[in-house]
Amino acid sequence: MKNDLNDIARRVEKLEKTVFAGRAKPVPKATKKSDNDSLSWRIMNLRDSGFFKQPKAAPEVRTKLQPTYPCEPDRVTTALLRIRKGSQLRLTSKEVDGKRLKAYVW
Repeated sequence: MKNDLNDIARRVEKLEKTVFAGRAKPVPKATKKSDNDSLSWRIMNLRDSGFFKQPKAAPEVRTKLQPTYPCEPDRVTTALLRIRKGSQLRLTSKEVDGKRLKAYVW
């Protein structure tokens, strides 16, 4: 039984060398954008610079990011929720124009 398995393994290796010998190396996939360009990374930089010492709502965060990273409001909200889920920000509430909004603080 052991000899049969060794024989099969040897035959498979020989076949693979024969079949794949003329092929070029696989082309690497496109590299992912650097993490430094991500929305989450930029929000974390705001946190590290003290921006979230006072509670900030998603529209305030988006306004702060607009000059360097224009994006949709939904993306900022989702990124904030994910960062909070990872315990990188805390959730609180804040009243803006008479409306109660989720706010994030660190």
